[in-house]
Amino acid sequence: DDRLFVFASYAGAEHNPDWYHNLLAHSTVTVEMGTERFTATAKIVDRAERDEVYARQAAQYDNFREYEEKTTRVIPVVELVR
Repeated sequence: DDRLFVFASYAGAEHNPDWYHNLLAHSTVTVEMGTERFTATAKIVDRAERDEVYARQAAQYDNFREYEEKTTRVIPVVELVR
């Protein structure tokens, strides 16, 4: 659909990437996709929806399944809302 998600996978590292902590501190972001540029608000997805969204991503891209297997943390999913 039209929703945009980013995944704080950090390739399965045991800690979240720095950009994730930056989003927690400052949720207004600028998104650049191709030639489009817009302002969005970063919203951490709740656990139930996170599990759903992450499962869809892992079904499409095997490396996301591998990231989840490599770490004990729950990999955060962030929605970027226009």
